[in-house]
Amino acid sequence: MKARQAGFTLIELIVVIVILGILAATALPKFTDLGSDARKSVLDSVQGAALSAANMAYAKALVAGADVTAASGATATINSVSVALVYGYPAAAAIHGLLQDAGGATFAAGTWTLKTNCTLTYVVPTAAGSTPTFTRVDTGC
Repeated sequence: MKARQAGFTLIELIVVIVILGILAATALPKFTDLGSDARKSVLDSVQGAALSAANMAYAKALVAGADVTAASGATATINSVSVALVYGYPAAAAIHGLLQDAGGATFAAGTWTLKTNCTLTYVVPTAAGSTPTFTRVDTGC
């Protein structure tokens, strides 16, 4: 009796390796730029957190009876800290103190920076009744 051998031929193995190589080559670019996407997501989350904190500070100022029509001089106490207000919203220098986490971004003068040309700037309201805005630069993320 002759024994039959079972297995893959060398040609079949080479074809499978070539197919896996093609799949890896097409999928690799999708994963190489994850750092940039992650930094942009950090900017998104910081903006959302800062906007939430600003709105909560505004509500707290209204409840406390603070002057929300003043461009300066008004304050509100939030988490036992006195926060300077501009038209009822936190001043640019104070907004960072209301966030629990800024995703590793450094903060100075109203701007969170992850790296050069990857920043988010908090812009205080310019008149009573207006809301804060954000200026985002993500060309260097």
